[in-house]
Amino acid sequence: MTRRWLLALVTVTALAHGPLHEQITAVTAEIAKSPRNAALYIKRGELNRLHEAWTDAQADYLDARRLDPALTEVDLAFGRLWLAMGKPKTAIAPLTEFLKYQPTSSEGYRVRAESYDAAGAFAEAAADYGRAIQSGDHDIELYIALAVALDKAGDASSAIRRLDEAIRKFGSLVTLQETAIALHSKAKQWDAALARIDTMSASAPRKETWLARRGDVLIQAGRLAEARRAYRQAMDAIESLRPSLRNTDAMTALTVHVKSQLAKP
Repeated sequence: MTRRWLLALVTVTALAHGPLHEQITAVTAEIAKSPRNAALYIKRGELNRLHEAWTDAQADYLDARRLDPALTEVDLAFGRLWLAMGKPKTAIAPLTEFLKYQPTSSEGYRVRAESYDAAGAFAEAAADYGRAIQSGDHDIELYIALAVALDKAGDASSAIRRLDEAIRKFGSLVTLQETAIALHSKAKQWDAALARIDTMSASAPRKETWLARRGDVLIQAGRLAEARRAYRQAMDAIESLRPSLRNTDAMTALTVHVKSQLAKP
């Protein structure tokens, strides 16, 4: 059994089939047939973790370690468990041990980054998010987590730079640009935030959301007259939509927001 195969078994099978309690029952039956198969205990432990049966998960991981002391994935499993239990500082040690033996594991770096992040160690979290990306994990959410961690660590310029790297790689996606806009706004870089909004609005087939977003940033910047103009433009754009588009939940919420801003003196 290779380590790569075991990781695939744990992460894919645990999420793929049916309700968790049914999966746990099925794996328990497999264990009854092969009681010395350490991989099965990790598999059931992961299911118990997802089921928030913390004690059962820990017992399964300990059984896996007893059966195969060299199975480094047990440390990864414990790291996931402690993080899920709200004990991120406890998670860091087993994850570090795992990465000693699996130094190119993007999953190991990602879980340790999340643990550092939850523990408030933002510089360490950013470093591990970066290592996860370098190790082959190109989930867009990972780039966002990296940028947010960098910003929390006090390095706003690097946060924006890494977001722009992701934008060049994946395209000008709303989630990436919205994160950048939020970071610019936090740093009171109003013109930079507005420039991104205008870029997104220019390429969007519909403008109402970006016009409202422009108004929100202008309000934060204290530029009230400009904000009112943006909100009026947003309202005009909403009212020009056909009813089937105007009456969606999202557009109703946007309408309420824009009207509430226009109602302010």
